[in-house]
Amino acid sequence: MSLFINVVKIGGAVIENQMALDQFLDSYASLDGPKLLVHGGGRSFNELAKKLSMTVNIVDGRRVTSKADLELAMMVYRGKINVEIVSKLSARDLPSVGLSGADANIILAKKRPAKSIDYGFVGDITKVNTPWILDMLFNWKLNPVICALAHNQKGQILNINADTIACEMASALGNEPELKRKHYKVRLIFSFEKKGVLDDSSNEDSLIKRIDKNRYQKLKQQKKISQGILPKIHNAFQAIEHGVDSVIIGNLSEFLKTKKGTIINQ
Repeated sequence: MSLFINVVKIGGAVIENQMALDQFLDSYASLDGPKLLVHGGGRSFNELAKKLSMTVNIVDGRRVTSKADLELAMMVYRGKINVEIVSKLSARDLPSVGLSGADANIILAKKRPAKSIDYGFVGDITKVNTPWILDMLFNWKLNPVICALAHNQKGQILNINADTIACEMASALGNEPELKRKHYKVRLIFSFEKKGVLDDSSNEDSLIKRIDKNRYQKLKQQKKISQGILPKIHNAFQAIEHGVDSVIIGNLSEFLKTKKGTIINQ
């Protein structure tokens, strides 16, 4: 019998809505077996940046990160959101530990080269060292909560897209021989406020149940996919190609109740 390791990425709108966050964390805590949670904090970042009169620059769903932006991201992602989620999960009898990619060299990255767009202090992941640290945490019955920051092994913190982190960590677990020997399957869940990918963003009942690469290209051509969903679908295909058994985009609570969500196929 196969067991799941669930890698779950939580969306920013859920983090910002206290009722939605509590519902999500209840559902997350109910998941059987080993699991890890990945979060960013883009909406919290944007709100605080606005209060500080800082310009927010997002291109194709990816944040351009200046030095000031990076400092704010570290404060918001690790200093605020991470510790809040850890405390709320611990209150649900799920002892958790907050981490960034810099901790224990979990995620190594390099600064993205400036080409047609200079993304600033945005990193591209070069290596994920998840299996040994996660195996240790799982054995100690600790749940890892990982924020969207990594480092370049030279003292420089880099901002990483949280969807990408979830994808890369799930892929690393999916290719771990010891987990395969134990018959574990890896499931990646991008959980956000919607039921899944919608054919009509204004109609909650227009859920697209399955997306393959052909459907994805058509949806892009028709401009039916928002900037926030684009990285999720792109990373979903990457994950499947690199050893992840299944990818779901939707609302975790809704999926556990009704099995409704968008399943990504090759």
